[in-house]
Amino acid sequence: MSPPIIRRPDSNEGFRLFRRLIEGDKTASADLAAAYVHHLTAWLIQTNPKSHEDECCAAADEAIINLLRNPSSYDPDQRELFAFLQMAAQADLRNLLAKEKRHRR
Repeated sequence: MSPPIIRRPDSNEGFRLFRRLIEGDKTASADLAAAYVHHLTAWLIQTNPKSHEDECCAAADEAIINLLRNPSSYDPDQRELFAFLQMAAQADLRNLLAKEKRHRR
């Protein structure tokens, strides 16, 4: 039996998850992370084929953690939550790769 396919939240569901987060719902952080981490990681891997899968996982995790720590960094009026996480994760991946490059020198 194959594992269930987890659907990425649409913009309304993403907004509801974010609203729960800023309202202090105790399970919102875990629910938001679970709803997006696999989709965000898969998107990074597909978009950055030269990057190692572990780097993409780390960048996706970092983007979500940063949002959870600082929800005010996201403005729902500017873009949908997944698009915001994509932008943040791509920047985190670039920063991670630059840090590794400096370390190798």
